[in-house]
Amino acid sequence: MNLKRMLVRLGILKRRDPEEYSKTEFIEQNRVHWERFIDVNLKKSNLRLLSANVRLCRDDPMKDLISIWTENAAKVTTRFFNGKSLGNVCICCLKKTHLTRAHLLNDRPELLKQAISEAPIVDDGHDCHISSHWVLHRYIDLHREYPIAPLCKKCHQYIDKKVST
Repeated sequence: MNLKRMLVRLGILKRRDPEEYSKTEFIEQNRVHWERFIDVNLKKSNLRLLSANVRLCRDDPMKDLISIWTENAAKVTTRFFNGKSLGNVCICCLKKTHLTRAHLLNDRPELLKQAISEAPIVDDGHDCHISSHWVLHRYIDLHREYPIAPLCKKCHQYIDKKVST
């Protein structure tokens, strides 16, 4: 692959610029596929973690709520997007080995925060409970707008390092 083209792709991803990112070949070629994959599989999903319905209080600090769901969200992401929904090459360097799943625009905590914020209050007489079942379904659904993509380990590490600095 052309090194200049790869650096442009890495530059877009590390900046996490939604406007630039949404115009990339990867997004344009895969948007309909992702939406269809999520529609079909979320409806018939039988993931145990999606079925668990622990009720938590929305009044708890957002940081605490995110930390409670982070591990489950990671497992749900891995199981739900089990490779069938992703391409089989790194979107930056086009390598086909050692691929990982990468959240490209919003990271897991940001998606969880959005899902928690949108969660309806469960009417159970306490006026503050939210359903983990609903939050995790919404978390998966948000991947329509904020997809995950295949990256080789090296590109994934490069992007994560540049974003966190």
